[in-house]
Amino acid sequence: MKDIAGSYSLIKYENAPVSGSFGEKPVPQCMVGDQLILKPDGTTQYTDAGVSCGVTAGTGSWSVSVDEKISIIAGSSLWYVQDATINSFDCSTLVMSIIFPNGSTSRYTLKK
Repeated sequence: MKDIAGSYSLIKYENAPVSGSFGEKPVPQCMVGDQLILKPDGTTQYTDAGVSCGVTAGTGSWSVSVDEKISIIAGSSLWYVQDATINSFDCSTLVMSIIFPNGSTSRYTLKK
Protein backbone atom coordinates (compact mmCIF):
# COMPACT_ATOMS: atom_id res chain seq x y z
CA MET A 1 0.00 0.00 0.00
CA LYS A 2 2.86 2.39 0.68
CA ASP A 3 3.92 2.42 -2.98
CA ILE A 4 0.41 3.25 -4.19
CA ALA A 5 -0.11 5.95 -1.55
CA GLY A 6 -0.04 9.47 -2.99
CA SER A 7 -2.06 12.31 -4.47
CA TYR A 8 -3.87 11.47 -7.72
CA SER A 9 -5.92 13.14 -10.44
CA LEU A 10 -8.26 11.24 -12.75
CA ILE A 11 -6.84 11.60 -16.28
CA LYS A 12 -8.81 9.00 -18.24
CA TYR A 13 -12.13 7.22 -17.95
CA GLU A 14 -13.13 4.33 -20.23
CA ASN A 15 -16.25 2.23 -20.42
CA ALA A 16 -16.97 -1.08 -22.16
CA PRO A 17 -20.39 -2.64 -22.62
CA VAL A 18 -20.91 -6.34 -21.93
CA SER A 19 -19.73 -7.46 -25.38
CA GLY A 20 -17.67 -4.57 -26.64
CA SER A 21 -14.35 -2.80 -26.50
CA PHE A 22 -13.33 0.12 -24.33
CA GLY A 23 -14.32 3.56 -25.47
CA GLU A 24 -12.75 6.61 -23.87
CA LYS A 25 -15.09 9.11 -22.26
CA PRO A 26 -14.14 12.64 -21.26
CA VAL A 27 -13.26 13.08 -17.61
CA PRO A 28 -16.30 14.77 -16.05
CA GLN A 29 -15.64 18.53 -15.94
CA CYS A 30 -16.43 18.55 -12.24
CA MET A 31 -13.53 16.11 -11.59
CA VAL A 32 -10.86 17.93 -13.63
CA GLY A 33 -8.09 19.07 -11.28
CA ASP A 34 -9.59 17.37 -8.23
CA GLN A 35 -7.20 15.50 -5.95
CA LEU A 36 -7.73 12.04 -4.49
CA ILE A 37 -5.14 11.47 -1.76
CA LEU A 38 -4.47 7.88 -0.71
CA LYS A 39 -2.54 8.14 2.55
CA PRO A 40 -0.11 5.44 3.73
CA ASP A 41 -2.25 4.83 6.85
CA GLY A 42 -5.23 3.68 4.72
CA THR A 43 -7.20 6.92 4.94
CA THR A 44 -8.24 9.15 2.05
CA GLN A 45 -8.83 12.83 1.42
CA TYR A 46 -10.75 14.12 -1.60
CA THR A 47 -10.32 17.78 -2.57
CA ASP A 48 -12.63 19.49 -5.06
CA ALA A 49 -10.42 21.87 -7.05
CA GLY A 50 -12.85 23.48 -9.46
CA VAL A 51 -16.39 22.95 -10.68
CA SER A 52 -18.36 21.07 -8.03
CA CYS A 53 -19.80 17.63 -8.74
CA GLY A 54 -22.60 18.37 -6.29
CA VAL A 55 -21.12 16.26 -3.50
CA THR A 56 -18.85 17.40 -0.74
CA ALA A 57 -15.16 16.71 -0.58
CA GLY A 58 -14.17 14.63 2.38
CA THR A 59 -12.31 11.76 3.94
CA GLY A 60 -12.62 8.01 3.81
CA SER A 61 -10.52 4.88 3.57
CA TRP A 62 -8.74 2.69 1.05
CA SER A 63 -7.13 -0.73 0.97
CA VAL A 64 -5.51 -3.27 -1.33
CA SER A 65 -6.26 -6.97 -0.86
CA VAL A 66 -3.77 -9.80 -1.26
CA ASP A 67 -5.25 -10.56 -4.69
CA GLU A 68 -4.52 -6.95 -5.79
CA LYS A 69 -8.07 -5.62 -5.58
CA ILE A 70 -8.35 -1.98 -4.51
CA SER A 71 -11.22 -0.41 -2.60
CA ILE A 72 -11.54 3.38 -2.24
CA ILE A 73 -14.19 5.35 -0.38
CA ALA A 74 -13.70 9.13 -0.40
CA GLY A 75 -15.53 12.42 -0.77
CA SER A 76 -19.08 11.43 0.14
CA SER A 77 -20.21 9.14 -2.68
CA LEU A 78 -17.99 10.59 -5.41
CA TRP A 79 -15.31 7.91 -5.07
CA TYR A 80 -16.84 4.61 -4.06
CA VAL A 81 -14.84 1.80 -5.61
CA GLN A 82 -15.03 -1.68 -4.19
CA ASP A 83 -12.80 -4.58 -5.25
CA ALA A 84 -11.50 -2.96 -8.44
CA THR A 85 -8.79 -4.86 -10.27
CA ILE A 86 -5.42 -3.10 -10.40
CA ASN A 87 -4.53 -3.40 -14.09
CA SER A 88 -1.20 -1.62 -13.75
CA PHE A 89 0.81 0.60 -11.45
CA ASP A 90 4.20 2.09 -12.37
CA CYS A 91 4.74 4.27 -9.27
CA SER A 92 3.10 7.27 -10.96
CA THR A 93 0.10 5.95 -12.90
CA LEU A 94 -2.59 3.70 -11.41
CA VAL A 95 -5.01 1.93 -13.76
CA MET A 96 -7.92 0.06 -12.22
CA SER A 97 -11.08 -1.51 -13.59
CA ILE A 98 -14.44 -2.50 -12.19
CA ILE A 99 -16.75 -5.15 -13.62
CA PHE A 100 -20.36 -4.36 -12.79
CA PRO A 101 -23.08 -6.98 -12.11
CA ASN A 102 -24.51 -6.45 -15.63
CA GLY A 103 -21.10 -7.38 -17.14
CA SER A 104 -20.06 -3.91 -18.29
CA THR A 105 -16.63 -2.62 -17.28
CA SER A 106 -15.25 0.80 -16.36
CA ARG A 107 -11.52 1.54 -16.34
CA TYR A 108 -10.00 4.54 -14.53
CA THR A 109 -6.51 5.97 -15.04
CA LEU A 110 -5.15 8.12 -12.22
CA LYS A 111 -1.85 10.04 -12.28
CA LYS A 112 0.27 11.11 -9.28
